[in-house]
Amino acid sequence: LDTYEAGMRVGDVDTAMYALCLSMRFSLFGGVNLFILSKSYEKSLTQMAKYNEECLKYAIVDSLMVDGLTGVDSCPFSAFEGMIQNEDVLLADSKYKKHSQGLEAIYTRRFFSAFWTGDYTE
Repeated sequence: LDTYEAGMRVGDVDTAMYALCLSMRFSLFGGVNLFILSKSYEKSLTQMAKYNEECLKYAIVDSLMVDGLTGVDSCPFSAFEGMIQNEDVLLADSKYKKHSQGLEAIYTRRFFSAFWTGDYTE
């Protein structure tokens, strides 16, 4: 979070938002308590919506993963204020814009979720 704080301090909000997004993702895969992480996502999504839509998309996909693991519905798409209502619309947006990283993030989340819940076939 040092890079996030430094970026915000000097007005480099793009770097700050990418640093925040990566910090959240590392916390997710690093084993931070999911309920604490869920609250952090709720707080951060509003800020990302204000400064960096691409970071917001990644963070929402990760937030959906946290929601699935905790059983909490944090309504992360509300940060888009109606422009993107759910993951399927986000997927269609990524396909339309040929945004391979967005596609990868969504499909990876779906795979992880299916794997963790045992909802997949070999």
